[in-house]
Amino acid sequence: MPNKTLKVINAFPFFPQLDSNNLFYLEKVALSTLCPKKAVSFSFLRIKALTVQPPQGYAIFEERKVLRRLTRLICGLALFFCLQPAFCGEKEELAEILLLDSQIFQSLEKGKTDKRDRKAVEDLVEKYRTFIKKYPENVDARNYLGGLYYDLGMPEKAFQEWSTGLRMDPDHPYLHNNIAEYYAHTSGEPARAIAEVRKAVGLKDDVAIFHFNLANYYDLFRYVVLEEFKSLDAVFRECLKEYQKACELEPSNFDFAFVYAATLTYSPVVWGIEDPSSPSEKVAAWQRCLLLAPDTTRKELITKILQKLR
Repeated sequence: MPNKTLKVINAFPFFPQLDSNNLFYLEKVALSTLCPKKAVSFSFLRIKALTVQPPQGYAIFEERKVLRRLTRLICGLALFFCLQPAFCGEKEELAEILLLDSQIFQSLEKGKTDKRDRKAVEDLVEKYRTFIKKYPENVDARNYLGGLYYDLGMPEKAFQEWSTGLRMDPDHPYLHNNIAEYYAHTSGEPARAIAEVRKAVGLKDDVAIFHFNLANYYDLFRYVVLEEFKSLDAVFRECLKEYQKACELEPSNFDFAFVYAATLTYSPVVWGIEDPSSPSEKVAAWQRCLLLAPDTTRKELITKILQKLR
């Protein structure tokens, strides 16, 4: 089953492990994905966690999913606050299911899972299935149910829902973004993952998480696109460009800023390429992170990185 918490694993000797208790700031990050005018399907909110590559100690990246609970909660809030004031039928029913979804997973996050929780999850799945049977054309419901299945460790069922949704609405950018997750981390098809997230970007260029995920895939699967871009240096430039775009679209997003700064600073060594960035660029990127840092732990980490760079 996919992890329910994000953990940053010993990025540096002075960086302690993190757990869900100090991830409260991610709720603010998740809120920034809201569509201000209408309800939309929400992609997986993803960030990267740093790990150490012994014995060199170079920082490398590994993707970690953020608490899925946050996305569910935001979906419910979006439906309640971003739609027309007067609810009716289909929209109201889906909003109620999404709020129930968030409540159940908040309970599960506390780590006290019992038979009642398992029964609640089973009932939640059944509510989604009943809703979809009643409203078979509702693509967003299939997207949410797919996300629930994925969280429960059933990626094949998630893929089935997302695929069905895409057959119904081939231009649904969030479904393209989410199905890329399946191709990247379940079926082992990174080329298809990159193609899907590129479709998401092409359909909706103003969603930061799409650009962030595309940069992620360029980072993780750089050799897959090597032939297309001709050199790792070119892949790296494209990777940085996508991270920059994500940061521009969500300038207050600490996670995007942090990953961009870390990629700028450490990835050239890991990739084995010439470093295209000047020390001043790296310092500026980390200074921006320092301004956005949500707590003392991260501020101390960034301050030490800046001291080393200077």
